[in-house]
Amino acid sequence: MHNVFFLFFWLLLFSGWLLCTCSVEQQEQKPSLPLNSECACKVKDEKTQETNWILGTIMSYHNDSKKYEVLDAAEADGEDEAPTTNARSSSGAGSGKNGKSKSSGSRASGTGQAGSSTGGSTAQQRYFKLPKNRIRLVPTKENTHRALASGTRVMALYPDTTVFYPATVRGRAGGDHQYMLEFDDEDSDGEELEVDAKYVFLWKELS
Repeated sequence: MHNVFFLFFWLLLFSGWLLCTCSVEQQEQKPSLPLNSECACKVKDEKTQETNWILGTIMSYHNDSKKYEVLDAAEADGEDEAPTTNARSSSGAGSGKNGKSKSSGSRASGTGQAGSSTGGSTAQQRYFKLPKNRIRLVPTKENTHRALASGTRVMALYPDTTVFYPATVRGRAGGDHQYMLEFDDEDSDGEELEVDAKYVFLWKELS
């Protein structure tokens, strides 16, 4: 009788461990970032090895590699190949605001990498496979009520481009959903540009 009870106890313990293991594996298979969400993602140009934060959309999740497939916003808009000259990286060096392009800043090649990520292109659509730590979700307008004081250093989407650049907050515009920013341009002469608040990240958030 004692042996039967002992065997039953161990079977019960093993069943509980098995159920717990299966539950953890199922949770790991689910992406923690919602698909079809707009995001800022960190990519590296294969030719220049420069790193940029660009705008994209999370399209899918690969459980085997634990990476997300992100669609380049510039290519999604049907833009031509990114320029190879007169384009400035998001680190702040380069040709200034006149060198910025809607295509994608300094990304010149048809494929891209971010760490161990890979990129590919299909009919002007460029994708990047990225780990979670290279992706930042773009908040909805309903979640952009945080107030950034004048003088705050940020990384923001430069108007009419799909690249995030260093800037300084100069004030609010259009209620709670717009900021007036001064971007780090050699030839800006203090010019302030209006940027949607959801595309304005604290400097440390895109580090």
